[in-house]
Amino acid sequence: MQHPVRARMRSLAASSIACATVLTGWLSAESAEALTPDERTAGASACVHPAGWEAVRSTGEARDHTLTAVQVRRLERRLGDRLAALRDLPAAAPADPEVIRVPVVAHVLAPDADTVPIRRAGLTRQVDILNRAFAGRQLDATTQTPFRFRLRDSDLTINRSWYRSDYGTQAEKNMKRALHVGGPETLNLYFVSPPGAPATLGWATFPQSTLRHERLDGVAVNVETVPGGAATGYNLGDTAVHEVGHWLGLYHTFQGGCSRLNDRVTDTPEEALPQYACDRGADSCTAPGLDPIHNFMDYSFDRCMRTFSDGQNDRMGLSWLAYRG
Repeated sequence: MQHPVRARMRSLAASSIACATVLTGWLSAESAEALTPDERTAGASACVHPAGWEAVRSTGEARDHTLTAVQVRRLERRLGDRLAALRDLPAAAPADPEVIRVPVVAHVLAPDADTVPIRRAGLTRQVDILNRAFAGRQLDATTQTPFRFRLRDSDLTINRSWYRSDYGTQAEKNMKRALHVGGPETLNLYFVSPPGAPATLGWATFPQSTLRHERLDGVAVNVETVPGGAATGYNLGDTAVHEVGHWLGLYHTFQGGCSRLNDRVTDTPEEALPQYACDRGADSCTAPGLDPIHNFMDYSFDRCMRTFSDGQNDRMGLSWLAYRG
């Protein structure tokens, strides 16, 4: 019997191949345009606390590593190429045909032997939050994805530099190269405390980066964002959900602003800017639909984040099929 989840992904992949072929051709004319170093290595996204975002707006400093349009086009071209190569994907029949099981390896960083920022019970609770979110159990009648997470292992590393590592730093790279476990199907989850915390809530690599930088793959979250942490408004564990969304191929709902393609998902309303707090009447674009403040891929308070869309579910499935399955 064919795996139902994989069968649906194959169907989605088949319907995406023609579009991907057209998209690749459309992009070819842009392939020679000059790219910055950041654009050439696009493969990760960092997310900031509102205080950090205010600093960006007031100083112009690039604290928020939101992807540029060129970076997004490069990632989309790579995804399209991978999907086009899956025409002859063999059918498989795992033991549980309704679920994609994702092993999680948690890496806890500490500055010294007397400071353990999160223990096993806290890790288990965080993984439970992931499972509730991806199973659609944070809101009645919301999208249920096939992804389920199991805490396979955890470790504690005492290293002050790694504990204070931030997105794109040498400390982050050294930490990941030393601690990373498994292949692209394994979620390596790092708990750190970046300088200026809680400005940087977390960051993640996109699936496309696994082909070239597998040992840098994973999700890092500010340890203050776990359930009961000190990041006010962002301490119910949904930062990890948001970052795992990136790890499975999702962009921010405000990626691309009010443009037609925006986050490359058709059923999320267009959104000009990230929405913080929980403004239920926010409507930053003229296109139909209020800003998706309840979507896990916005920047809303954790108490407001509760859903993925059907289109996001499909996109995560395609990204898994292309890079992690």
